[in-house]
Amino acid sequence: MGCSKQSSTPNYVARVGNATLTEKDLAGVRSARAEHLARQYVSNWVTSELLYQEARRNGFTESDDVLWQIEEAKKQLAINAYLEKEIYSGDSAEVDESALEQEFKSNREAYRLREDVAKISFAIFDERDAANTFRSKVLRGTTWIEAVRKIESDPEAKQQLLRVATNEYFTQAMLYPEELWKIARTLSKEDVSYVVKTEAGYCVVLVHNTQRQGELPDFDYAKSEMKERLTIERRKAKYDELLATLRSKYDVDVRLGSTDSALQNANE
Repeated sequence: MGCSKQSSTPNYVARVGNATLTEKDLAGVRSARAEHLARQYVSNWVTSELLYQEARRNGFTESDDVLWQIEEAKKQLAINAYLEKEIYSGDSAEVDESALEQEFKSNREAYRLREDVAKISFAIFDERDAANTFRSKVLRGTTWIEAVRKIESDPEAKQQLLRVATNEYFTQAMLYPEELWKIARTLSKEDVSYVVKTEAGYCVVLVHNTQRQGELPDFDYAKSEMKERLTIERRKAKYDELLATLRSKYDVDVRLGSTDSALQNANE
């Protein structure tokens, strides 16, 4: 990038010898809020060019070691691009529900919880009155989802709502403010908390379920991990199938044993 002659690109940001860094080259990192990043980029570019040009002047760009590393890097980039096309980009199909259910049934023990988990809903308001009004609606029988929907459809009430989560799983590390976890651990299933003042606002929490480390998880909680596991297995199967196809397509001759013997004889 940016290695054109000075005569063809007179408007440059930086120049080292005949190499130039243009505004077009810099466009990807420049913004009004990231000017310091642009300046750092230019500084790094100048340093890199200084070292590269001196290395080239001393013949390092044509050394056997550097040429070998370039060839190896080019080979790896080509392999990565090929695998992206053949294995990964063609693997965008979602793992279907029946496969997940079968995985959960067959390997449920593998998904035992590694930490405590709480399935909760919570809402955080910037005023206590708004939080109390919301809590009262839920206690009187309005479902959590409907209570949230009513707030979000009212422009004035919506301004009071700072954050909301509905039927989501959390570990202690995922919850902020920390009072939310304390509330979740003290309430019984489907209990609604009192309004609690925190540094993030006034919180109302509804607990749907809590589970301890080592317990078997809910199916819904294990879904994401199961999808990742099944996707990895599917990719490995495709990779193994691809290698088998390529081995039948190309002539492969490995003579490691004879090479080892030759090396051994040379050392004796």
